[in-house]
Amino acid sequence: MAYSNSSIEGPIKAIVFSQWTSMLDLVEISLNQYCIQYRRLDGTLTLSSRDRTVKDLNTDPKVTVMLMSLKAGNLGLNMVAACHEILLDLWWNPTTEDQDVDRAHRIAQTRPVTVT
Repeated sequence: MAYSNSSIEGPIKAIVFSQWTSMLDLVEISLNQYCIQYRRLDGTLTLSSRDRTVKDLNTDPKVTVMLMSLKAGNLGLNMVAACHEILLDLWWNPTTEDQDVDRAHRIAQTRPVTVT
């Protein structure tokens, strides 16, 4: 996932959403198996840990994936470093899903964002 379109844009990054932290646990296994650098944001993190996790995704070129629980991802986070968003399971509340998808759709976003 660390491929780059150009040196200006930086690496291709993705946010993977799930409402189930156990599903994120399964994705972590694969990311570790393939040595893909990632961060995880869920309800267990402190505010300072959440800030550091988001900063890592936005600034560290080695961190190419963010695993995020749906509920943890709806509080005004700005993650324009990501241009791919993957919803592993749909939630009963489409508004919450829309808020999560908006994490990468911000004013500073310079690339098209794909949502799967």
